[in-house]
Amino acid sequence: MTELADLDPLRNLTKLTHLVLLENPITRKEHYRYWVIWRIPSVRFLDYQKVKDAEREKAQELFGTAEEPSALASKIMGIKSRTFDVPSGSLADRAPADKAVRVQLTEAERKRVEKMIREARSLQEIARLEKELNEGRIPGGALDAAEDPDQMQTRRIFSLASHFQKTQSNTPQKLVQFGTASSSTMAPQAPWRSLFQSHLTQNSSTSFTLSTVDHDSQNRPVPRSRTCEFRGFWPSPQLHDKAVEALNSQGIGQNPAVYESDMISLTTDVRMEKVGQLDSSANVVEGIFWLTDVGNQWRVKGEAFVIGDPKGGAHEEAARKEIQTGMNVTGKDADVSEWTWERQPRTQEPADPNLKLGQKVDDLQDSIARGNFRVVVIRPNEVERLDLSDLQNVRRVRWTFVPADNTGGQGEWVETELWP
Repeated sequence: MTELADLDPLRNLTKLTHLVLLENPITRKEHYRYWVIWRIPSVRFLDYQKVKDAEREKAQELFGTAEEPSALASKIMGIKSRTFDVPSGSLADRAPADKAVRVQLTEAERKRVEKMIREARSLQEIARLEKELNEGRIPGGALDAAEDPDQMQTRRIFSLASHFQKTQSNTPQKLVQFGTASSSTMAPQAPWRSLFQSHLTQNSSTSFTLSTVDHDSQNRPVPRSRTCEFRGFWPSPQLHDKAVEALNSQGIGQNPAVYESDMISLTTDVRMEKVGQLDSSANVVEGIFWLTDVGNQWRVKGEAFVIGDPKGGAHEEAARKEIQTGMNVTGKDADVSEWTWERQPRTQEPADPNLKLGQKVDDLQDSIARGNFRVVVIRPNEVERLDLSDLQNVRRVRWTFVPADNTGGQGEWVETELWP
């Protein structure tokens, strides 16, 4: 599915309450979430996130009612995908690269794979296993431990080599440009993104440990760690309903959903030590998420940039420029002209030391509140997942971002399976 109107058949499923469309191209369409909420009102959980009343109100504001749809809704309903195009020629005529490269599994390995599928905790887990098998890779934990070590290593190397050969012959180069909507193209999400996001939504907490580099009195590098709260993927932070109401009532409004990224965001105070530590250590950070409810640990390494200085300046502009390299336009028809940095979230916490701690500030444009509040955006270059949900089948995978030459922000993620 590539168009929002392709979802129309689902609106007749009146008992449909949980819907997951992660990794589907349709999720990149503007107003995707609001459209699903409006068109399929029975859905209570979309992509593992609970549908909020504020979202239903916004959807109705955008699209009207079923009896009297808005002009925007009528336009969307009139655009549907073409039917499937059947390639000409027989299967035998197609290039070998079009065929799935598979590796032969032993009977014991086949049973382990079947067990992994039965015990999968999410649709993403099942999709990952299916993808690996179709690409000729042996899923981690499925290799026959009783097999001769040399033979097992040879089969694993053959499996990885087959996957490499297939991806090299089939994977097109995708370029991401930034600026006007007409010159920008959609970029695929990072391969780890949907599973990581799924784990975050399933877990009862999204707190994580953020580590930076400091220097002691003898100028020796020392680690510094603290607990932070994940605020969503930039530039779409998780806002409380009251924050959304305040943005709208004060005439600020929210940015249109024309950009997306795989970058992690959190908030801080400019007076906190980590801000200075980032400046003195080339912005390097590592965040560690231990998600107890799903039994997975995620490590996110990368560069962190601090923005939100109301006075602007060279430091602010440089940080925005770095963050921009990791932002992708959501679709070829997206209008980025209405998106501004000033509409990104601001704090409601007073920063004046003479004010009482915890005093509430309602004005989101309050100069004192904005003076010290900052947003930290982490641009990942390495992500690692340690799956401890099944101690008999521990799996560790690392994704490393390899930048393309002379193309700011562009490149590809390389997946490597590691011994746990």
